[in-house]
Amino acid sequence: MAWQSTWLVLALFGAGTVLYVLGLAMIVQVARDRMTPTVGSVMVFAVAGGTWGIAAAYQLANTGPAMRLWFGIGSGAFVVLVVAWYVAAVSIAGRQAWLTRSRLGAVLVGGAGLAVLSATNDWHGLLWSTETVHWNGLVVLDVVLTPTALGVLAFAGGLTLAGAVALLQYAHRDHHWGAALVVVATIAVPVVTGLLYHIGVGPRVNLTPIALVPAAIAIVFIVFTRNGLGRVPVPRSAVIDRMDEGLIVIDDHGRIDDVNPAARSMMGFDDVVGRPAAEVLETWPAVDPPATFETTVGSDAPRHLSVRVTELDDYGGQIALITDVTDERAIEQRYRAIIEESDEMNLLLDEEGTITYASPSIERIHGFDPEKMVGTVAFEFVHPDDRERIREEFARVRSEPNADARVEYAIVDDDGERRVSDSLVRNLLDHPHVGAIAVTSRDVTERKARERRLEEMNDRLETFASVLSHDLRNPLEVASIHTTLAKRGDEDALETVESALDRMEAMIEDILTLVREDRTIDPEAVAFEDVLEDAWAHVHTGDATLAVEGTGTIVADRTRLRRLLENLIRNAITHGTPSDRSDRESTDDTPVDLTVTAGVTDHRLFVADDGQGIGPDERSAVFENGYTTDDDGTGLGLSIVDRIAAAHGWSVSVTESSDGGARFEFDDVDRPDSYQGR
Repeated sequence: MAWQSTWLVLALFGAGTVLYVLGLAMIVQVARDRMTPTVGSVMVFAVAGGTWGIAAAYQLANTGPAMRLWFGIGSGAFVVLVVAWYVAAVSIAGRQAWLTRSRLGAVLVGGAGLAVLSATNDWHGLLWSTETVHWNGLVVLDVVLTPTALGVLAFAGGLTLAGAVALLQYAHRDHHWGAALVVVATIAVPVVTGLLYHIGVGPRVNLTPIALVPAAIAIVFIVFTRNGLGRVPVPRSAVIDRMDEGLIVIDDHGRIDDVNPAARSMMGFDDVVGRPAAEVLETWPAVDPPATFETTVGSDAPRHLSVRVTELDDYGGQIALITDVTDERAIEQRYRAIIEESDEMNLLLDEEGTITYASPSIERIHGFDPEKMVGTVAFEFVHPDDRERIREEFARVRSEPNADARVEYAIVDDDGERRVSDSLVRNLLDHPHVGAIAVTSRDVTERKARERRLEEMNDRLETFASVLSHDLRNPLEVASIHTTLAKRGDEDALETVESALDRMEAMIEDILTLVREDRTIDPEAVAFEDVLEDAWAHVHTGDATLAVEGTGTIVADRTRLRRLLENLIRNAITHGTPSDRSDRESTDDTPVDLTVTAGVTDHRLFVADDGQGIGPDERSAVFENGYTTDDDGTGLGLSIVDRIAAAHGWSVSVTESSDGGARFEFDDVDRPDSYQGR
């Protein structure tokens, strides 16, 4: 084997060594980050360039048949270098659509085939023929390319141009002109050098490997310093591998192309790269990006995951960002359970009062379907008596940011029952997470009923105390004084004592009745005439007459109705007789010229007499506790009548009868065929 020496051999060998060093240096980048298309292709680019440089050095140093072998090896390395350049440039530019499995496979397969053809051309001669010639005292190869070789050069030129265009487009789009222009300019130098060699301009030695060194240095520098071209420099381990969110990349054929460690941990993945996404995530086929869906993984300790899927326009696939929302869903479920089981009802209203949210507790408390309430105006549920007042309060709260108001109003629930609500209305329109007027309500119907009963009880106790302290004192003093007179021999004084005791007994009976009265009734269908006759029989009426005008069945508490009629009859006998004498003083030989008339008409019952009547100025006071025009009266009988009527839901009024006496009318009396319940 004959050798020749020249400084060009050292230059080519040195260029190859530098390129090898750059390629090996990329191993440091792989250790710092995982292998990526960018890092791997740059490493192959540098190693292929180094191989080409060393082969060109051995080819020039050799003058024997081995020259052709080294030329073939260098040509094969050239094809690998071009393919590596294409992959590096496209991945640097973020043109993932140019690196799909099918496109990249075609480039790699074509490049590998051409590389093998180039390296073995000395045996088959499909690409070129060679002969040795002398140039500047050196033995060099004169290469004559075949048409097939021109196709190889066209393939290489196309890949080189595509990579350069991808970089320039990226630089234009993301304004990274400096580094992009440096890379394109430095890669243009070996391209021009190679073209000049093949068209016979310049040295008869291919110095392209030497011209590659600046381009390789520029690309490796960018990758190492993470500067200039935005996408490539950021190492995967610094971002994707350390993300708390899971990341899955799906190619344009629906297969998983990449998965970061967080996604593997969340989804329980093992080796899923290359598998169809539909096999790994069952909901994937229904996804139409951009879209978000939730899925649950694991059985023993299930995890709730939120998956956000978007298109990768340049890549032609999809990317899924996975967030573990297990803790958030647990908190949401906890608060949802609190809201659903709470005695409070929550509404969110827009500025017009339209319901945008209704808590589930509303259905349990009032029977309304929360979903059907959404979209309706909240004021529709407020009782007409309170609706205008609530509208005004709502308008006031709406006009003042962060204003609030506490309001009490009536509603009619889904069963038609009148209920009372106590609500706190707050203006949270400016709240970033609410953006509505919030209404928090409690049903206070039972509480208000208890308060009313307590007030009534207090009133009765006050009446009881008043009678004990004042009204009973008078007959007691009379009895005491006349007892003393009787002891001194005044026999007539005993009659006065007896009368005083009778009055005290009547007072105590009325007081006990009043105190025991409440608004609780046990309604039933009763024949009015039967109850009226029963009440008449229990009152000392003397020679008074009962007349019945209109009979029928009404809905009432029989016992309470009888007491009401007894008191009205007793009041007529006591205050309605011309002699103004009570029934207790009536005897068979003392006729009482009085007629009491009672009856029912439609939804009204009445009791009237033909006695003295009640003057218009007194009618508003007759139902007050203690009001009486009889010195011996307690003033509680008509108060008891008013309470019984109120317990039934009747309205009572006093007018003049057709005979000039008193007439008590009770409206809103229920009949069995129209009774709705109370």
